[in-house]
Amino acid sequence: PIGYYESLPFNQVFDGEGHSIYHLTLPDKSIFSKVYSSYSGLFGFIGAGGTVKDLHLKHAKTIEDPVCTRIGFIATQNEGTIMNCSVTNSIIHNGTNDASGFICGQLSSSGYIINCYATNDTIATSNSHRVGGITGYANGTILNCYTSDNYFKLNSSDLKAGGIAGGSSSS
Repeated sequence: PIGYYESLPFNQVFDGEGHSIYHLTLPDKSIFSKVYSSYSGLFGFIGAGGTVKDLHLKHAKTIEDPVCTRIGFIATQNEGTIMNCSVTNSIIHNGTNDASGFICGQLSSSGYIINCYATNDTIATSNSHRVGGITGYANGTILNCYTSDNYFKLNSSDLKAGGIAGGSSSS
């Protein structure tokens, strides 16, 4: 992923200019797994100075039973800003992850997700802790986002799921 972990975050501006990426397939762990295997996403770790905007993912998927800690199609973890992005017709096969969401796996306290949506997507999980339509875990700010026609196939008793966020410690 771009900006694949905390020590090397993405701190630039990525402007998708409204373009779409089709058929993105996320591996079960980062190519840099010898260094850090927790993140799987187009952007691994967006730092506080990073922005990803105007980007759309369609028909994205994960390889079944990923072993990463967090999964998000746009970003695995976000401390910056994700805005005007979407994920549609996509599938997360969720193995033993802590947080999974279509836009972002985990939203940190300094992070923002603005004007984003996820529609007609699926999360199939057997052993995950938090799954959500926008983010698996929210500790930051989510503004003007929505989800629709998403399907969660949940097979765990220790699971928190939500249309926007699977868990939150944010106000």
